[in-house]
Amino acid sequence: MPTKVTELRCVMPSLLVRPGVSVRLKRQPFHVPDFLVMHCKSDRAWIRQPNWPRHIQLCVRVTQLAMPEVSPQKTTSQGAPPGQKPL
Repeated sequence: MPTKVTELRCVMPSLLVRPGVSVRLKRQPFHVPDFLVMHCKSDRAWIRQPNWPRHIQLCVRVTQLAMPEVSPQKTTSQGAPPGQKPL
């Protein structure tokens, strides 16, 4: 049975990958347009180019997708982002 840390590593990329989101593959040439996520399940994502017919999709592992760097938001001492009132 996997440890919780391993499970988190598997789940975290999938938080960013969901149907309707544009993604890029790792080492994807710049002249190739972004892919569109059609479906996600477990560690797989079904993607396609927007100009492809809907029935043509690639099944890739989530680890093959280039994940954008997510920087943590700065918060005030009350826990709200700057410029917003705390709850």
